[in-house]
Amino acid sequence: CWLEQIAITPAVLPLTSEQQAIDGAMARSAVRLAVQRHAGTLEQMFTPSGAVWVQQGKNLTDVKTVILTGGCFAYGRWDPETFVDLFPVQQGLHLLPVSPHASLDVQYVLAAVGLAADEDRCIAKKLLQRQLLDGVH
Repeated sequence: CWLEQIAITPAVLPLTSEQQAIDGAMARSAVRLAVQRHAGTLEQMFTPSGAVWVQQGKNLTDVKTVILTGGCFAYGRWDPETFVDLFPVQQGLHLLPVSPHASLDVQYVLAAVGLAADEDRCIAKKLLQRQLLDGVH
């Protein structure tokens, strides 16, 4: 079984179409879960004046780009368009990004950008735009 094989040897790459499909499903689930963990929700609260909706956590609905990083993205056969439909327009009570662009961090520059930001945010932003966001501001 592919899941047992990658549990024993995580660095192994999927070769068959079945392995690639399982790997893709796991990657998509991981991305969705990661973003959900960072996104807030709307919760209904009841006050003496009646019910009101209150935001808990961060509103990520305006996030335009999700950067995918890690071995499965760097070494897999992933097209960023594969992840476009992870965040449907109808979000319900979750404040997830609405149809964000996905960018692949195939050169693992995201960690360097984070470290550079501690020293010089301007340089970090330029590196991020040049390497991951195709110059998008």
